[in-house]
Amino acid sequence: MADIGRSIVTIPGPGRVTLHALADLQYGSKSSDETLMRRKLKDIVDDPTGGMSVVLGDLTDDDRPTTRIMRKAAFAGRPEVLDADARDKKFFVDDKVIPMLLPLASTKHGIIGVLAGHHWSYVRVEDEKGVKYVNSARYICDELGRMTKRKVPYLGIMSAWIQLVIEMKSNHQSVLQMIHIQHGVGGGQTLASALNKLETTARWAEADLLIRAHDCKLVAGKIVRLGPRMQRSGMTRSLKSSTIGLLNIGSMTRGYVIGEEEPDYVEMEMMRPTSMGWGKAHFNIRKSSRVEDPNQNFRADLTCEI
Repeated sequence: MADIGRSIVTIPGPGRVTLHALADLQYGSKSSDETLMRRKLKDIVDDPTGGMSVVLGDLTDDDRPTTRIMRKAAFAGRPEVLDADARDKKFFVDDKVIPMLLPLASTKHGIIGVLAGHHWSYVRVEDEKGVKYVNSARYICDELGRMTKRKVPYLGIMSAWIQLVIEMKSNHQSVLQMIHIQHGVGGGQTLASALNKLETTARWAEADLLIRAHDCKLVAGKIVRLGPRMQRSGMTRSLKSSTIGLLNIGSMTRGYVIGEEEPDYVEMEMMRPTSMGWGKAHFNIRKSSRVEDPNQNFRADLTCEI
């Protein structure tokens, strides 16, 4: 488990706020569609509910676990080679990746969390304390935070929880939504395989919304949990239900590209074409009815959209 983040967003009153989930940009890859990427990012920035987003990893097409190990072993006695590589990676991130993501971090609600997935690299950072080599995803968060003067939470590698607190100005009430995010592993040729992985996670990860990436499938669903309503004096003869949202998002990479160069791994393995695009979750904040909650607290109705 990477980390547990906490983000607070403020809305005028009961109504809708949207969380956009994005991952697998793999910027720099020959299969990455930059035109589509920039259009989708602009859609998030233009979202009238505040442009809130979360990033599930693989921002660049850099090292993966095996290549990081191989590079370190191959140049164990040549630290200057690793240092030069980390300099080059930092230049690419500064020149290409951060300017592209800066508008996301500058929206009303900003970026509430960033994961590093499989594709990340070490970048060379030098300050008054000396030289250090940091995860490129962490470096991106630090730089976006410095530029916008607001925190962009780095939540570690592969998976994390986010406590999302939605506060309302009009009545000083708030609603808490627990979100579990994971970069994801594995493939699978059907949409059902992605939902199966999310449902498996939902067995042990307590959350109102679970979001997953990596396998480039766009699919969403909901599961419902039932239980007896509890009171201080014990149980009542009534049921309460909770809806759990499941969201698996696509990517910005094309699996099949015309050309004489060696194909990407998707075509090499004759896998299903990738689903390009991402997904979002809408939180519709409203007051509960007495049937739903005798205390009529505010709640969030969750809708997943792909």
